[in-house]
Amino acid sequence: MSKRAVVAMRDRAIEQFRQYVVVPKGAVVSVSRGAVNSSEVRDKDNRYVLPYDDSERWTGDAVVFFVDWHPRTNWRHDCTYVFVFADGRAYVWPHTLPPNDEIEMEELENAECSA
Repeated sequence: MSKRAVVAMRDRAIEQFRQYVVVPKGAVVSVSRGAVNSSEVRDKDNRYVLPYDDSERWTGDAVVFFVDWHPRTNWRHDCTYVFVFADGRAYVWPHTLPPNDEIEMEELENAECSA
């Protein structure tokens, strides 16, 4: 995928995320700097975030969002991963740990919206 295509995909994914995910005040959202292979995303304990699924329904390049609903507390609390694929498919997956450092993430500015 060309750099231009990745940037366009990321921009569309951010727009889609903002349209469909309600982020309350105090929550922190991070977004991958580019597209990543969704089936390879691992958490800080190096466990795969998505379960194995031989249907491949949620594998492929995706922009990854990580929502920390309680950023001031220690880990092992509710958080959410959102995977947005180039074709517009999106998967929301509950988890309890942030992604490992293999994925370059940055905070999504102005992610809050009123519930």
